Amino acid sequence: MNILLYTILVLFPLPLFVLIFRHRYHLNCMLPFVALTGIYIFNILGSWSVINDEYLYTDFYYYSLLAIIVAFYIFYIVVFSLDRKLYIDWTPLNHTPADRQIIVPFLVLLWGFSFFMFFLYYSRHGLPAVFDLNFSEHVKFYDVRAEKSTDLPEGMHWYSLGFNTIPAFIFCFTYTLKRTVSSPRVKTIFYLNLPLVLFFSALTMHKTPFAYLVLYALLINMFLSPKSFNVKKLLGYTAVMIGSIIVFVRIYLLDRGLNDVFLYLPEYFFNRVFACYTRAHAYMIIIFPNQHDFFNGITFNNPGGIFPFEPVNLSQFLGYWVEGRLSNYPPPSFSQAYANFGTTGFALSLLIMFVQITIGQIIFKKCPKNPLFLALYSLVIPMMLGYSMQSIDTVIGIIFVIVMMIILSIYYVFRDMFSTIFIVKRST
Repeated sequence: MNILLYTILVLFPLPLFVLIFRHRYHLNCMLPFVALTGIYIFNILGSWSVINDEYLYTDFYYYSLLAIIVAFYIFYIVVFSLDRKLYIDWTPLNHTPADRQIIVPFLVLLWGFSFFMFFLYYSRHGLPAVFDLNFSEHVKFYDVRAEKSTDLPEGMHWYSLGFNTIPAFIFCFTYTLKRTVSSPRVKTIFYLNLPLVLFFSALTMHKTPFAYLVLYALLINMFLSPKSFNVKKLLGYTAVMIGSIIVFVRIYLLDRGLNDVFLYLPEYFFNRVFACYTRAHAYMIIIFPNQHDFFNGITFNNPGGIFPFEPVNLSQFLGYWVEGRLSNYPPPSFSQAYANFGTTGFALSLLIMFVQITIGQIIFKKCPKNPLFLALYSLVIPMMLGYSMQSIDTVIGIIFVIVMMIILSIYYVFRDMFSTIFIVKRST
């Protein structure tokens, strides 16, 4: 019976994937495709570990995953009925001479923010985790990360913007320019920025930043050369992403021999990728409301303290509940909604997800097709994975939106200034 239940759950989404590939929606409408892929990988493929667990498995857990896939079918029926109204074609990209002139001052300003965040972090907490790396003496990096990231009184939001988000945006922007502008100057700018991108991405010693850089390059190449992209290239990018994660796992386990680490990797990848988040979803259903009252919204962000409650960190709550110590055990977005408002919250979270995806797709459909917006689009796409493994209000956080709007404003102010200067020079 368990095998039958699991088989139904795994095979049920496959016809939808076939339809998506047939309509090339994986290229032209990437946001919902990545959200569906993330839920399939992080919440469905690993459901075997829950279905075979007598303590964790419940009927509601199983039917909730089926309901998510049904919701995606309904969503795509609507999308297909719209024909090509949500299609986004990034070829060819448009850019003016003024766009190329402002690259350097624009990047200097962005790096200024990252370096300011580095200085602020150092003044409050000392050097980031990467500076504790010592290959001659084992360091427990999970403990270091807890001290340097998880346990910060003010949180990591603004530091993460400086250490990860801004460098990732710079990478996407300069890489897109390198791919679209045949200029030694542009290539030099990309290669000069790359070491800084890698340095900031390594500061917190998390596994994913380097893998995401590879993913950004993959996406940009897919959009710019969709016809030349094939399975062989996809497997190559995937191998590099997995390889970067393996390197960090090795660093985390310096106290073990190399053979022991490689023997540990299959269990690690299964638990961390396939089983972790779907088990978190199962725990949420077990805990609420039988063992704990619903949170009624207090696990969501409270920006500026405008609401009369102190937010509860649901990831840490679940970590304490499951492991009995301070740790992050992040549940999927629909699990968090369930922990707050029950089945009503679960259903609303799916509706909110599809509204966010549709609005995002419409925005990028209408925006100018230039390297700046392609970089931003490439940055947003992996965030769609967040629906399967984090709070729905942090998938595209308000701080991220504000910062990106500021970046866009600065870019166009600079471009208008340089355009005016360029016109004046030509007229004199």
